[in-house]
Amino acid sequence: MNSQNEGQKQIQAGINLICWSKLARWDEGSRKFVALPEKKFEHFAKSVHPDYGRLICWVAFSVGAEYLAKGVCLAKQQLVGTYKPVYRTPPREGYSSVKQWISDVLEGKKEEEELTFGTLGGKVSKCIDNVTADHPHRDIIRAGYKYLANAIRNRDAHRYTQNVRAFHFHAVEKVFVPAFNALLTLVEEKGLSGF
Repeated sequence: MNSQNEGQKQIQAGINLICWSKLARWDEGSRKFVALPEKKFEHFAKSVHPDYGRLICWVAFSVGAEYLAKGVCLAKQQLVGTYKPVYRTPPREGYSSVKQWISDVLEGKKEEEELTFGTLGGKVSKCIDNVTADHPHRDIIRAGYKYLANAIRNRDAHRYTQNVRAFHFHAVEKVFVPAFNALLTLVEEKGLSGF
């Protein structure tokens, strides 16, 4: 695996997901994120789903932020992926094949491997600490990612809480956009900004 190529793929996926969420947009001229107005976000979130649009958008935003961090860490060659055993994909056809697959899963047979880079609250957080050690904006990067992992990403992945996301909107402009932009300067320094 070429960590710089993989890093660029992760960064690009992160940028696209963050932009899709309509919490921020990518300004091609400045090569930076820009926070979007809350009204525009709310309108988009309602169009995604009248009740769960905000949740869906914040989940996409959080996953995008995670990909962004992993991409920078990979590009800086500070994150190493590991392969973990996983269950094979169920067969497309044949009841007896699916029946065998069910049996294999229930017996714990993990017959395939998948590349993983760790979690935002674990391995990736340590990597962020390492790659930002000498960065002039390291505190906002670290604090932003710790807050995202603990108070937003972790909550949204494990439990639905109605209307709580509206209280986090201001953090996009004040914390997350500055943190993401500062983090991206680490790869721009080395000419890796092919995203």
